[in-house]
Amino acid sequence: MAAPARLVHECRARFAEEMLPVVSRYYEAISGGKEAVGIEYRSDLDGSGFEDLMARHRSRDLALRYTCSGVQRDDFIFTMEGFPIRRCGSQGQQKSFLVALKFAQYEIMKQACGHPPVLLLDDLFDKLDLDRVGNLLQMVAGNDFGQIFISDTNKTRTEALVDKITSDRAYFRASAGTFTKIDGNL
Repeated sequence: MAAPARLVHECRARFAEEMLPVVSRYYEAISGGKEAVGIEYRSDLDGSGFEDLMARHRSRDLALRYTCSGVQRDDFIFTMEGFPIRRCGSQGQQKSFLVALKFAQYEIMKQACGHPPVLLLDDLFDKLDLDRVGNLLQMVAGNDFGQIFISDTNKTRTEALVDKITSDRAYFRASAGTFTKIDGNL
């Protein structure tokens, strides 16, 4: 188990290191550069070999009848200004970070597939102030993104924001599982 555990640990650490600049770039664009974010990878294997870790916790693991340490206990800590975002970030900051993570995932998928995947921004405007929403929409209106679907319950807000950014759009109303294209204004 030591060799696979080391490989998992190394791959996760490298992944966190490679994701940080991508997530930071997207978060900065969404937030307008208001806060700095970080990604920390925490593992029981940091500073310890797998064999030593297992030996140190063997009696406890036997008593509990499960393994209490190892790569299955690893975690990613998302931070803002050095503090855990889940404790110090507002709902809007947390959602902005989540969207930045999703955009980083989108970028990875785009590189792996060779073409942009479809992007669904569901209930995007909830918990985000208008500045962040405007920054986000301006970003996705660029040529780096392919087809985008945005859902919102406030048709006036959606129309006002999207129409400012692009004329290359179509609006649909969803009702009882049926989608109807809307010509002109919502």
